[in-house]
Amino acid sequence: MAIGPIIARSKKKMQREGVFREMKQRRAYEKPSERKTREKSEAIRRARKLARKQAIREGLLPAPPKKKLPERKPPLPEVTSKERA
Repeated sequence: MAIGPIIARSKKKMQREGVFREMKQRRAYEKPSERKTREKSEAIRRARKLARKQAIREGLLPAPPKKKLPERKPPLPEVTSKERA
């Protein structure tokens, strides 16, 4: 069994759970007052995001425009062995 996909899956899960972000924050000491300020601002950000999504669902706010995917280039024409010679 290949290990690559397993590692990729676990990294993705850790990313979603915020493990990497927390590891980066813990590299340096964070004063308790700074920690409270950060946690409070994170809570405010989460509440705003939740309220915005709720308002969009209820139709009070317009949904953000969908991102357009870049157009793909057409595939190259296939070269037969007769054309190569």
